[in-house]
Amino acid sequence: MISTRLHAFSDYVIPATIALLGQTPGRGPGTRRIMEIGPPWHLAYTLVTRHEGGLVPHLSMRTHLALDALSALTFVGAGILMRREPARDRALLVGLGLAELAWIALSDDKSDSQGPITPNG
Repeated sequence: MISTRLHAFSDYVIPATIALLGQTPGRGPGTRRIMEIGPPWHLAYTLVTRHEGGLVPHLSMRTHLALDALSALTFVGAGILMRREPARDRALLVGLGLAELAWIALSDDKSDSQGPITPNG
């Protein structure tokens, strides 16, 4: 199992990597757009997840993983449906989405971090 601590770390590193990959010269415009929109969305719900990387912990880890799956399926779907994009870009999107689905499947859905510490415990 991938710990929530490691998953939280990856929630910052992977979107940054995707954003950088999206800026690679020769990237198709549709692919570039998908790779620009996905990372801020991912960061937004990461910041409000009850795990070691969340700053304002509101979402459960299960909800976070469901949003991860939605994002992953968006990448897979874009790779399949964006016929005018270069084949290498489409393959990259599908590969990123499938890799994220595998990461989700291996991730622990229960966080040790249950939100801010209160005076009563």
